[in-house]
Amino acid sequence: TDTIMTLVPTMATLKFAIRCLKLWAKRRGVYKNVLGFLGGISIEIMAARIGQMYPKALPCKLLSAFFMVYSSWQWPMPVGLVDIKPNSCDLNLMVWMSCPQFEMSDKRHEMPIITPVYPSQNATANVSRSTLKIMTEEFVRGKELCKKIEMGQAEWSELFEPLDVLNKYVHYLQVSIKAPDKAQYSMWKGFTEANIRNVVTCLEREREAYLDRAHPCQRNFARPKESDDAEYEHYWYLGLKFDMERIKRDKRKGPNITAPILDFKRRLMDWKRREEGMKILVTSVKHKDLPSFVTNPEAEEETMDPAMHELIQ
Repeated sequence: TDTIMTLVPTMATLKFAIRCLKLWAKRRGVYKNVLGFLGGISIEIMAARIGQMYPKALPCKLLSAFFMVYSSWQWPMPVGLVDIKPNSCDLNLMVWMSCPQFEMSDKRHEMPIITPVYPSQNATANVSRSTLKIMTEEFVRGKELCKKIEMGQAEWSELFEPLDVLNKYVHYLQVSIKAPDKAQYSMWKGFTEANIRNVVTCLEREREAYLDRAHPCQRNFARPKESDDAEYEHYWYLGLKFDMERIKRDKRKGPNITAPILDFKRRLMDWKRREEGMKILVTSVKHKDLPSFVTNPEAEEETMDPAMHELIQ
């Protein structure tokens, strides 16, 4: 962050736009690096690039420019603030797209946002085809809303309207884990969450899945214990949308996601630190069958700072 501040001429103005963008990303379900979405540093780099392009813009103009630029960005063309240095002080650290042994994997990155300090890395290496598609749609939505706001046909509050992923899709993938005690539960939960993005990758690679997108829900849920002796349980959800036109064209009855789910479960069950009693279940459920502790959870809503609202007007 300190380096980014030195690369943008009007960082004081840009800070307010960054705060707004982080709130927007959280509200619209595109904020969580571990799930394949944006993180704090990637939003700062993207916003800083806009600050370099429009050094005299006010926060409201920076927001509009952010959505205008990234709604039509030609990914995987990288976003960066400085030229990438292959080496520095003969340290020979791994630099994005500069190490032959990792160049092929770097080329597969869907949405490269490159950190400005040595060794330069992709801050969004977890982004998948699905999450890139979801974020691009949100960039387009932001651009259209900013146009309406400038014409007096919409309010800024509309940009930050929360998106409820659990009410957006008909089909969901439910990933649930169980553990007999709190220590095992904490360890198993952390490992599973760190790998949720891999189920998206497994689905995308399977042609028979006919996947249009898999949308990881930012929120995850602990099932309330019914008794002190009950196992600890935790749930994650991914909204699923299938390519129905391709299914009809191939004359199939529907998608087949069995193989990628089994592959994902095997990866987690093979974890060397997994202990007896740590279980995982991955099932396809419809919206109407989501459990009540998921559809009616208690949650704290993040609100916009009044000072931020004043500054983007």
